[in-house]
Amino acid sequence: MQGSSSGTGGGPLVSSHYTLSEYVGPQIWTQLTRTAAVDAADRLFVTDGQTVFVVEDGVPSIYLSPADLQPANADAGIISMDVGPDDRLYILDRGVPAQILVSRGPHDVSILHGDLSAARTFPALLAVESPDRIFVVSHYDGLFEVTPNGIDLLYGESAIDASGCAAEDLAVSQDGRLFYLPGCNGSPLLSGLTDGSGVGILKHEDALDEYYFWMFGGIARNPPGGVMVNLVGTIYHIGTDGTATELNTTPTLNDVTADWIDFHARPIEVGPTGNVYVISTETIYRAVPD
Repeated sequence: MQGSSSGTGGGPLVSSHYTLSEYVGPQIWTQLTRTAAVDAADRLFVTDGQTVFVVEDGVPSIYLSPADLQPANADAGIISMDVGPDDRLYILDRGVPAQILVSRGPHDVSILHGDLSAARTFPALLAVESPDRIFVVSHYDGLFEVTPNGIDLLYGESAIDASGCAAEDLAVSQDGRLFYLPGCNGSPLLSGLTDGSGVGILKHEDALDEYYFWMFGGIARNPPGGVMVNLVGTIYHIGTDGTATELNTTPTLNDVTADWIDFHARPIEVGPTGNVYVISTETIYRAVPD
């Protein structure tokens, strides 16, 4: 299904057409990891796992260097990022123990939660509902909420299948809804409420009639509502009711690269302008609404 989809007071959820092009290539990085974030100024944050880069108007620069991160952790490893409603950058650091860092600006970073050992085995994904409520997915344990009062299990592994597959991803909207992608071949997009009242299947990949080998590769909070998903060769908007709208882009993701695997298990982000970013291993592509 193509075309626009109406919002509820915040304008359309998607535009009728997008122009897709290469936004920035590997100018100051060699390889990007599977996490990204975007702020209220439409600045995109990406990382190679040791350095946080910011891309503004197509120009990349270093936002947090390894030296900036060293006071927080001498062996910092960036595994997940999100921008909160306070427009600060939050980082999940895989140190021992894992911890949550917060950055208020370039070369400024501090420890917000210094010990996530209560989140059990392998903290892997982070999403921010508010500065005082952050969600962390821990492989083989489930989804935890981190607040000033401590760390509590919100949904167990059996509810969200947090088994650490290649395209696992997490997004949270500030209206109390979470979206989770188990990331395994054939796994659906899950959605639920952040109050712990339940989570379930929002959309099966095979319901979209795409090539059988493709899979959901990444999800992103869509500011007007719902989420954007990267389905390897296609971008879809999925509404909170499961309605799917394929983004009409020129060219398509399939046309901008000779190898569709470039978008396998890769992150996607949506800025406040409606710009959609798809981050491959080396290159960032941007779809701009007409």
